[in-house]
Amino acid sequence: MNKAWYLLFSIVLPVAGKPAWDAHSLQGAALEKQGRYTEAARELTAAVQEADEAQLPATLDSLGVVYRELGNWAEAERCYHRAIGLLETASRPLDLATALQNFGALRLVQGRPSQAEPLYRRAYGLRVQVLGSRDPLVGLTMHGLAEVAHDRQRYEEAEELYRGAAKILESAYGPKSTVVADVWHNWSALYRETKRDELARPLLEGAAGVYETVSPLHPKLAIILRNLAELEAAAGHTARAQERFDQSLHICEVSLPADHPQTGVILQAYAKFLQDTHRKSEAKAVGQRARSILAKNGGAYAVDVSALVRR
Repeated sequence: MNKAWYLLFSIVLPVAGKPAWDAHSLQGAALEKQGRYTEAARELTAAVQEADEAQLPATLDSLGVVYRELGNWAEAERCYHRAIGLLETASRPLDLATALQNFGALRLVQGRPSQAEPLYRRAYGLRVQVLGSRDPLVGLTMHGLAEVAHDRQRYEEAEELYRGAAKILESAYGPKSTVVADVWHNWSALYRETKRDELARPLLEGAAGVYETVSPLHPKLAIILRNLAELEAAAGHTARAQERFDQSLHICEVSLPADHPQTGVILQAYAKFLQDTHRKSEAKAVGQRARSILAKNGGAYAVDVSALVRR
């Protein structure tokens, strides 16, 4: 199975401050939650310009999250390096843990789990030291550590971490929270990769239901629908799979910048589906477009588990 990742962590809203900074920060966070990342980046860039010394690290970290979602990894990395540098000397361990975790998420999306793992482990240590082992922020970091273990094929460890993260986050936020849906989504990838589709389906359907209530055009919903499409195709439900792929690609076209790498990965999966259903001319055209998009982004972007032949 082809394993690939798209990490799903929520932006951390900074505390309220002066009016201009506060307005841009709040609006940026609201837009990010809706998946309107280009608009969120504009608001958070304005917030960075308005931020004072105390506000700047968290604002940079939030902007880094949005750049990561936009596929602009160079700008995301610059934001994280700057935020972490400021926080290292500020005696703000929880803010530092958040920046380290989000930087770890970027490293995983880039396919660099060996660099992500120490970032997550340091974030986990800081949060447990300050908050104890059952705090929801610790649950978020456990989710990241599950991603690392999964990516490195330490499946039993990953499953235990997904289960623990889901338990903590469901207790804190309820089962309709996007942070819980994110765990379900990535946990389902593990089940698909280890040939347990029957366990993956309820997790994917639950995650889709949560994101549909947030926005029917949320980019993260596109990822979940793509995986549901592959699940339907594997079960022989061709018409349902086609419908899911159509929905997924429509969301990408409407909600993401042109040639966003996420679109390329979903097109790649769609091309495989078309090939398997004997629509070879369509598969060739879709595959060519997918390769073109992914080549522009270095070929390293991945969303989550796929039914494609291994990359």
